[in-house]
Amino acid sequence: MYRGSLAARHLSAFARQLPRSDFQQIAEILSHRTRQSITDIQPFRSDEVIVFTAFRGGKGEGLSSQFTLAKRDGRWHVVESRDAVITE
Repeated sequence: MYRGSLAARHLSAFARQLPRSDFQQIAEILSHRTRQSITDIQPFRSDEVIVFTAFRGGKGEGLSSQFTLAKRDGRWHVVESRDAVITE
């Protein structure tokens, strides 16, 4: 279930302005790719976004992921994904 992905409290203004249906669709798609929560969504190109994920409550170093999604024919699709290490 993707409900945990909707728990991000500090989303960017862009992410907060996304239509809820888009946010829910993105969260549902990513729930099949990762157990991490969405930490932010940023615009990338026209009809593309970059979604950042990490485990909630994690402080300091840890694993995060970055997904590029594109909206085609009204549906979001993962175009690329990569893992990163958070260092502080």
